[in-house]
Amino acid sequence: MVVWIVVGIVLLASVVLIVVEGNVMRKPAAERSSGEQRFIRASRAVGRGQQAYARVVAPWLVLGSALVGLFATVPLWMSGETGVAIGLTVFFLVFAAGMLVFWAKVLRHRGPGSAWRAAEDERIRSADEAGRPRWFVSVKAGWALSGMFTGLGVVFLVLALTGGGSLLAPAVVLGVGLLFMVLVGIQQRVEARK
Repeated sequence: MVVWIVVGIVLLASVVLIVVEGNVMRKPAAERSSGEQRFIRASRAVGRGQQAYARVVAPWLVLGSALVGLFATVPLWMSGETGVAIGLTVFFLVFAAGMLVFWAKVLRHRGPGSAWRAAEDERIRSADEAGRPRWFVSVKAGWALSGMFTGLGVVFLVLALTGGGSLLAPAVVLGVGLLFMVLVGIQQRVEARK
């Protein structure tokens, strides 16, 4: 019960911060107070930190998790449960290969000093000056991310309900997916008007 309360408080605080951020972002940069400008600078710094983490740390965590998953299939192979072992092995191999390809094709080209970073900084500056809320690198990326979280949340929720597992993680993942869906919808609507 305590975990639900903590998760609820964290999600509520996140929603409040996002609402405040959205209200500040709707104002053109010239109309923002000094406190609002500091808030947006801090928010943008956190965003850059998240992008750096996603580019430098997360791919290797995903790859490590896939390797641990592969090693976890060894007992299944040894006990003769080949159906489950094959399924999990293929899943973890595709997971690892997909992450490596994504890193090689996309993430490693987004570091400081790259053309992508310069263009992204310009898009952020332009959105800030015009008072356009912008949470995602692109609307397409936002829809993909929200769809992934929502889909995983639904799958995890169904598995938890049918298997009798905990509902906490599926509820959080689904909640994040729905929140991202609302944010990308707002960003898409605003970008369509520009």
